Amino acid sequence: MDPWKNVLRSLEPAYDELKYFMEKGPRVIPELDHIRTGWRITLKEKFNRSIDYNVIEFDNLDSSVEWTCKQLEDWPDVNRTAWDMWLFKNKSDAEKFMTMFYLSWDK
Repeated sequence: MDPWKNVLRSLEPAYDELKYFMEKGPRVIPELDHIRTGWRITLKEKFNRSIDYNVIEFDNLDSSVEWTCKQLEDWPDVNRTAWDMWLFKNKSDAEKFMTMFYLSWDK
């Protein structure tokens, strides 16, 4: 093992996590919010040190968004309002979108 890494780990116990985030960049998660007219999903970048939740790596974000949007073309109650934002009339459709978004990363 590299002695410098041992020194860095002794100075900063979260060295491995911080190194991971510096190498991989931000993570992207869809956030669901209730608004006056329905439900809104926004893709958010997270630099959280905790890695215990399901997150998407930044590498293939564009292709995942494109794939998910193509799946939504037949859905009547969804509107894309920005590159990273969608509006839904009901919560179950928004949750289905989130599932599809996560599934698109496993292709």
